Amino acid sequence: MSFPENLYSIRAEATYLGGLIKNPKYLIESDAFLSENDFYHKVHRTIFAVLRSLVFSGNSPDKVVLAQKCKELGLNTFEDLNLFEYLDSISFTNINEKGVKDLSKELIKLRIKRELWDNANAVQAFIKENGDKSVNEIISGADSIYSKKINSYTNDDTPVDLFSEAREIIDDRVNNPQDRGIPTPFPIFNEMFGNLRVGITAICGRAKNNKSTILLNIGFGGVINNPKLKILYLDTELKKYDHVFRSMAALSQMHTSHLEEGDWTKNKELYAKLQSAYKISDSLKGRLFHHYIGNRPIEEVQTIIKRWYYNICGRGNPALVILDYIKIGDEKLSNYNGEHQELGRKINCLNSISQELNLPILTSMQLNRSAVIDKREDESAISMTDRLSWFANGVFIFRKKRAEEISDEGVHFGTHKLIPVVLRYEGKNTELLDWVKTDGGPKPVYKPNFINYNFSNFLLTEKGTLRDIVKDKALSKNMQPDNKNSKDTTI
Repeated sequence: MSFPENLYSIRAEATYLGGLIKNPKYLIESDAFLSENDFYHKVHRTIFAVLRSLVFSGNSPDKVVLAQKCKELGLNTFEDLNLFEYLDSISFTNINEKGVKDLSKELIKLRIKRELWDNANAVQAFIKENGDKSVNEIISGADSIYSKKINSYTNDDTPVDLFSEAREIIDDRVNNPQDRGIPTPFPIFNEMFGNLRVGITAICGRAKNNKSTILLNIGFGGVINNPKLKILYLDTELKKYDHVFRSMAALSQMHTSHLEEGDWTKNKELYAKLQSAYKISDSLKGRLFHHYIGNRPIEEVQTIIKRWYYNICGRGNPALVILDYIKIGDEKLSNYNGEHQELGRKINCLNSISQELNLPILTSMQLNRSAVIDKREDESAISMTDRLSWFANGVFIFRKKRAEEISDEGVHFGTHKLIPVVLRYEGKNTELLDWVKTDGGPKPVYKPNFINYNFSNFLLTEKGTLRDIVKDKALSKNMQPDNKNSKDTTI
């Protein structure tokens, strides 16, 4: 295939090959990243391949042997020059080691430009051949062709010396501190589990247990607390209006019925609350984006995320994607592709796009009904697939408290609880992750620490942890009068 002249350089290829003939050790140093595919001219590709074979087999790479090996492959000339004369002329170069390294980088750059040129042609061919497909299918297909090639340039699979730059990396953070992910609006959560990092974080629960509420709170709370952050909220069930009413109810602390029915104008107190909420919502414009995706295939979801990230955020800028929630849609299932396999594939795709774009993804999944009945709150409670536990940075169960729990723990400790199930990272306060000793009769009972939340008009607020509940009970017990020493005053 012919390319524009600025996409290759015959002179640079010849000079580089001359440097290798003169000093073969340069080839060993560049072999990890440069190959015959980096040469545009077919003769240069053959010369490089033969030269490389000679060097790595321990044979002499001098001009005579090199020319003879090339002739055995049917290569006798370069343009109008005898091959030996050509090799002799290019080997007289005065290029040094630095020059060879710089030329290798230039050859790689030119090769990448040629490949991207080809890639663009492949995208055009795909569009031409698939003109009858839907807009989303065309965009997804074109994006897949483009991204596959781009990703091949960003994946570094060369082994590295782990401690060769350890001092420099650690010391560099003193002058160039970096945030470890995106903090949630919940301080206790951040202390216990750390910020939301690149990868998947999942909050699981049964239906009608307010999973969407905690995701939405992290959404608008995240952009309130992080001025540079932008968030994409992908929803499989609720439309834009549902989230507008819920968000404004949370910010104003008004019941959604007042907002949906429009009767807030008749009440001065409600009017004032909403005007204050408007000031907050106005400051968040252009920061929190909602997109209803219904049962779209995961490949289309990946494309939506990419387009939003590059068009709205820009490469390298802080961003968070919230997906509510991972479920089976219109996918074709079979004996070879069951529900658990399809869910696992979706999780794998979400993890891939998170790593590719270097942004965290917060999502949710359903809990098994049987686990709720049995009161199991571990990995076995998560519906359908183990893949979430494999890939996720953190998996949590979020649920309403049972009536007996509210009675035992106290109304002031809220309506919901968040229980950690799988953790890959920890927050700075690791003591909060220790198991908590609770009252359990003659033998002490230890339980994993959890966070309490209170739900009010779609606003969630933290209300301490299990450890705080235990301390509160102990304090209340100590404040009670000592019945043994008190006198019986009954008549």
